[in-house]
Amino acid sequence: MELFIEFLGREWALVGSLMILIALMIFNDSRRSGTMVSPQIASGIVNKKDGVFIDVREAKDFRTGHVAGSINIPFSKFRDTLSELEKYRGKPIVLICKHGQTTGAAGKMLVAADFPEVYRMTGGITEWENSRFPTVKK
Repeated sequence: MELFIEFLGREWALVGSLMILIALMIFNDSRRSGTMVSPQIASGIVNKKDGVFIDVREAKDFRTGHVAGSINIPFSKFRDTLSELEKYRGKPIVLICKHGQTTGAAGKMLVAADFPEVYRMTGGITEWENSRFPTVKK
């Protein structure tokens, strides 16, 4: 450990450059798949900017509890049903999944299709429920 700290002190420019490179890679990847937002910000986007929640979980998971007014397009069918989202092209789209991991691939598809405002909700429906936001069950 002592040698590692000594290395960091001696090679601070190299370590700093590596940290900046990693940060830029993460930033670039997040921009290609949509901006990450918290449930609080996601709710504000949908309510204030007339956005739409798209839930990419499978239908059986969607029925166990989802955000009111959200549209269910399972990720397994997302690419084939992308044309259904054309009517929402001018609105902000907030993607939701179970834990916030599947939305990255769906977001990349939307960004590649030139949707102007794509957001990914951090933590998915799990964080939404943990934040004590209401869900609807069908």
